[in-house]
Amino acid sequence: LGGSKRAAKKWDQEWDSCVLPLVEDDMPSYLLYRLDSTNNQGYEWIFLA
Repeated sequence: LGGSKRAAKKWDQEWDSCVLPLVEDDMPSYLLYRLDSTNNQGYEWIFLA
C-alpha cells in the first residue's frame, strides 16, 4: 500500500492533491479509488491500472 487519505471534498476536486503524489513516473501502478456514489451493493469503486 503506497498510501491512503480520507476524502474531504468531491473526487474531482481532490484528484490532483490526493492521487498524483502517490504515482511515480515510469512505475506501473494500481489504483483503487472509492467514489461517493452508492448502489445496492454499497459504495462504487474504480480500479485503474
